[in-house]
Amino acid sequence: MKLQSLASMALGAALLAGAALPTAASAQGATDTGAAPAAQPMQGQHAKAHKAKTAKHGDQAVTRQVDRLTKQLKLDDSQKAKITEILTDAQKQEQEARTKGKQTAESRKQLRSIRDDAQAKVRDVLNPEQQKKYDAMHAAHKAKSHHKASAKSAGSAPAQ
Repeated sequence: MKLQSLASMALGAALLAGAALPTAASAQGATDTGAAPAAQPMQGQHAKAHKAKTAKHGDQAVTRQVDRLTKQLKLDDSQKAKITEILTDAQKQEQEARTKGKQTAESRKQLRSIRDDAQAKVRDVLNPEQQKKYDAMHAAHKAKSHHKASAKSAGSAPAQ
């Protein structure tokens, strides 16, 4: 008899909880029109927090890239400072381009132009020996990226 009583109580609690859900949803002003909600631009504090977080990640990416170039190309302090400035400026330009709206062929072209310009400026800071290494690094990176893109478009996972 106790088992039936416990089962009845559990069923009653489940029904009560189920009945409370629609009430809670309507109390919050939720309406189900069957359509997915439209994407809204971020506003207020959320937008500020997102922008700060994105900027922090961008700064970290620039730092990692300068550290990698310093290690591989043996940059001096003057070169590090100039390259940091170039990459930080490019990162800000890319971020501004991305916040203008959804990605289109034109926006991708603009991002490519920003990156190419930054790479040319970085290359100008380097001495001839460093430029050779930098060019080789870029060629290897492009080949690796092209290989990944080819494998992805062919429907197979890239080999690791």
